[in-house]
Amino acid sequence: AGLLMAASRAALRTMIEGRASISEALYEVNKLLMRDAAGRFVTLFLGLIDLEERTLSYSNSGHTPGLLLRKDSGTTDELSVGGTVLGAFEDFGYTEDTVDMETGDTLVLYTDGALEQKNPAGKEFGSERLYRLVWESENLDALGMTRAIANSISDFAESGSQRDDLTVVAVKFV
Repeated sequence: AGLLMAASRAALRTMIEGRASISEALYEVNKLLMRDAAGRFVTLFLGLIDLEERTLSYSNSGHTPGLLLRKDSGTTDELSVGGTVLGAFEDFGYTEDTVDMETGDTLVLYTDGALEQKNPAGKEFGSERLYRLVWESENLDALGMTRAIANSISDFAESGSQRDDLTVVAVKFV
């Protein structure tokens, strides 16, 4: 899995640096995976932040939706535009979206391991708990927010083993 992700990341980086659009890059990596990694797939959220324009262009390929916390309105936008997992369907087209970023907004990305972590009673952490926690930690810096989320998931699981990967990324727009 690690090798597949590294190869996918390298191919995406090469295409994006070569000025391919996000959707074009995903289409090409999908073709590559269909050809070279039969039966395997990759989920990902690909985002490009334009600091001058204060925008985020993104595409979500079968990954958990990114969360965009809008400080001014107190709302959460789910960033789910994109398509299915990479490497599963030949000639699948991907879409992309661009959203404006305002001062105080926070982008939170996370793997499904955050949602699916179970406590000893077998209950999953879940999206409702994650969304509430994200807003509760919204006033922390990005590192503090990710630590608060990871610690809460660990506390929820108590001594339960982690069954899936757990990654949380927060980006604060200042």
